[in-house]
Amino acid sequence: MEQDEPKFMKEGYGYYTDDGLQIKDDAPQWAKDEYRKFMSDSYEIQE
Repeated sequence: MEQDEPKFMKEGYGYYTDDGLQIKDDAPQWAKDEYRKFMSDSYEIQE
């Protein structure tokens, strides 16, 4: 089953590097907060 992308990825604030998923330095605070939550085990996609 395919999982939806989180909003920060859909909005273009996340990107992949050799070290894994990263968040842009100039991303708004809501995107940084969502990224931190996404990288933890308790993330759920918000519709």
